[in-house]
Amino acid sequence: MTRLAALRQVFTYLAVGGVGYLVNLVTFWMCLHAGIDEYWAILPCFVTNTTSNFLLNRRFTFTPSGRPAHVEFLRFGVVGLACLATNYATFHIFFAVVGLPAVPAQAVAVICGTPVGFLGSKLWAFAERPPQDQ
Repeated sequence: MTRLAALRQVFTYLAVGGVGYLVNLVTFWMCLHAGIDEYWAILPCFVTNTTSNFLLNRRFTFTPSGRPAHVEFLRFGVVGLACLATNYATFHIFFAVVGLPAVPAQAVAVICGTPVGFLGSKLWAFAERPPQDQ
């Protein structure tokens, strides 16, 4: 991959992530206003964000891996779980320890999970399938 293609991929991932970021924060805000606890509200955010980001990244960011879509989605979900762990830990630090309000703490947590998601998606979830697996 050329340097220009790699930069384009990063920027596309960040653009898709920006959409996911908004989906995440709106879902989080809606959950809070529905009376859902801050920590439990992260779970619906995970589902909506993972689904929207998978569909957009599969279409715009990463080349097809050669695997069926459901396999890529499962792999993307595993990467998403790593992001979720990062998100929960970061959210807890900024919400419970630092004392930020819930929505800004969640905003920081999502940003901290972004590198985990990009590298996991690029290097594993959407990685080209080796010839022996085809």
